[in-house]
Amino acid sequence: MAERAGEGGRRTATVTVLFCDLVGSTERLTRVGDEVADEFRGRFFGALAEVVAQTGGEVVKNTGDGLMVVYRASAADSVTAASRMHDRVEALDLDDPSRLRAGIAAGEAASENDDWFGTPVVEAARLCAAAEAGQTLVSEVVRSLVGSRGGHQFRSMGALTLKGLGVPVPAAAVIRTPVAAPVAPTVARHRHVRPVLLAALAVVAVGVAIALVLHHGSGSGSSTPAASGYTPRYEPKPCSADLTKEVAQSLCGELAVPEDRTHPTGRWLRLPVWRVPARGPGAHAPDPTIDIGAFGVLEDPVKSPARDHAELVLFGTRASEAPNAAMACPEFDPVAAALLGGPFHSTATAKRGTLALKACYARLTRSGVDLARYTYVDAGDDVVDLIRALHLDVVNLVAERNDIEAAFEVARVAPGSVRSLTLENPIASGFGGYADPVAELARAFDHYVALCHAEAKCATAYPDLAAKVRDNDRAYDRNPVSVDVTAVGRKVRVRLDAEHSIGAIANALTDRAAVGLLAAGITTPPRDLVAGLVAAYNFPWVLPHYPVATALSTSCSYDNYTRSAGRDLSNQTRPELAGIDDGTLQWECAAWPVPQAPDALFADFVSAVPTLIVQGGLAFVATPEGTAHLQSGLSNSTLLMFPTLGNGTGGSGLLADGVPPCLNAVRRAFLKDPSEPLNGAACASQSPPIDFITSLK
Repeated sequence: MAERAGEGGRRTATVTVLFCDLVGSTERLTRVGDEVADEFRGRFFGALAEVVAQTGGEVVKNTGDGLMVVYRASAADSVTAASRMHDRVEALDLDDPSRLRAGIAAGEAASENDDWFGTPVVEAARLCAAAEAGQTLVSEVVRSLVGSRGGHQFRSMGALTLKGLGVPVPAAAVIRTPVAAPVAPTVARHRHVRPVLLAALAVVAVGVAIALVLHHGSGSGSSTPAASGYTPRYEPKPCSADLTKEVAQSLCGELAVPEDRTHPTGRWLRLPVWRVPARGPGAHAPDPTIDIGAFGVLEDPVKSPARDHAELVLFGTRASEAPNAAMACPEFDPVAAALLGGPFHSTATAKRGTLALKACYARLTRSGVDLARYTYVDAGDDVVDLIRALHLDVVNLVAERNDIEAAFEVARVAPGSVRSLTLENPIASGFGGYADPVAELARAFDHYVALCHAEAKCATAYPDLAAKVRDNDRAYDRNPVSVDVTAVGRKVRVRLDAEHSIGAIANALTDRAAVGLLAAGITTPPRDLVAGLVAAYNFPWVLPHYPVATALSTSCSYDNYTRSAGRDLSNQTRPELAGIDDGTLQWECAAWPVPQAPDALFADFVSAVPTLIVQGGLAFVATPEGTAHLQSGLSNSTLLMFPTLGNGTGGSGLLADGVPPCLNAVRRAFLKDPSEPLNGAACASQSPPIDFITSLK
């Protein structure tokens, strides 16, 4: 930084100015009293001063409830300081948490009598005043100066009109890492894909969730052991307009929990919670339903049969894969485009991808993210903490696919709180989604072919679908083409070759609305349609702000260890389906060095808790063998196997879709009294027939 002499002895320099301010300090003083407030104030300013010293700043003055700090050398250091200040202040008093707001600006300022004056000082102070609790606002000048240094990410706020400044100031908000996924369209676990409508090319990224139906106890949550060394907090907050439009009586909030529960004085996470009231004259308020992970997908708050009993609560754990810029890896975006638009098994692409993921891992780790704390165990512990924070007692857990492992963690930690389990298309321990993907897809596809042959119209029109898939595989291999399509609102280029194209079959196979069109699509594959489905199948490479860090931390700690030794044989015996096992996870996990998840995830879950299992025969990642293995440890379970279904319509799950209608009736009966026998066979026999279409023309 070069200083210049100005008029009257003032010296000017280009500096970065940071203001921070404690939110609600007066209210805190009134609430806790002078002595407690004085003690807190000492720790508060001590924490801020320590951060300033660590980041090379200079404290200019104490503003009463915060500081003015100048950075002479690095704008990136000022943003790092603000992020650390937020973390330190929020951890000072876990029983009565405080929030900070901060503003940062940069430019030419004048120094006089140990103080600084000028436009950047005013801008920083006004940005601080405009920031929300827990937020840092920076001028676009600061954003440009920081660039990619420090691993910081920003969200544009447009031009803000700030008090005392005649011209609006272009500004951005610093995205703190990690932060809870926002209430937004949600997506499935990494490569465990929900389908889209084949006919309409409705590429919809939707989510895998866990849901819980709970009974309030006395309010003490006595069935759940207390947290060790910390107290989880539920903090109400205003709902977004979208949520209140969905359900007018919505209530929203955040669950605050430590990122690492073994070190609760470190970084904390805030996870979003959306609550809507019970519905109907027979609804009982002490029996709420909680959907964890993907808002409104596993349990639609408008039509959920569980909500007939109780309140519905939709909650995102740390394992949610909703779009989340804080846990995204923009370094990987060009590689994702290359994987979608080029060959899977490219050494050059794998090398670029490895370097990109290593850079993302290092950036997030430097910013303080503990990437080892994003396992299914941690997600299950989030659920336990929600039960604690809401003072709930008895719970009925509902989980889907690999998320059953998080539900099992709840049962392990708080066994006295679990009244029942409902599992949709479960993937049992040792039968993970990557165990033998080719064999799993082959089983589901062969089952589909058998269903076609059992129906006269389909059997006549498509006498040998398996042979046609093999022919298509060879044709794509001989003449791969690139197709530009729009998927998830983005224009992308898709390579149609033997390996990529199988994603279209996998995506359509499990969609109730699309499955009738699949045979016709295999026989006469429309190029644009196939490319769109391939893009949808590989949506993590398409979706903006897909949380790569979350997905890899979960998959590389668990799924990557469940691969079957027979995968190579399956690839050889069914080469036309081998593209479903693209091989990317192996080198991705080699570049993402999280430790293996706790042993509990790989052990068989044994329980006598009443369990309802709902499964589609076409859901290829949930196999009959895996379910049988799971049921061997569940001594009180009922299976509803729907042979003609995979998931629901247009990306919804079986539970959300509610087809056949008897499924909702069975669920209501089960939630009313899990100990009563269920007539599962009668409902499974009502699996709706597939309406096979004989032409796409």
